[in-house]
Amino acid sequence: MTNTPVNPGSDDVVASRALPHACGRCHAHWAGSSTAHCGADCHHTFTSPRSFDKHRFDGECRPPATVGLVAIERVGYTAWGFPIDDDARARLAATRTGVAT
Repeated sequence: MTNTPVNPGSDDVVASRALPHACGRCHAHWAGSSTAHCGADCHHTFTSPRSFDKHRFDGECRPPATVGLVAIERVGYTAWGFPIDDDARARLAATRTGVAT
């Protein structure tokens, strides 16, 4: 799955315009200081440099799902990352809101 062009009038385009980072070779937009985008071949976006590295092998891209990564919906884009269980998700949410669990 690569990032595909979207309808110029769609909500996805409006949301992507608010995202600060973009690839000049595809239609991908994303946010986050540690988010990584593959400009080599596949043009997938990743939640972290670690998940980006997981999809590369011998200088080539591997389909993210085949190396254990999952698609994670973000505001305005999808990024591939490591699976997370419900307990870890709750702990992460608590750190973002400042509420301890």
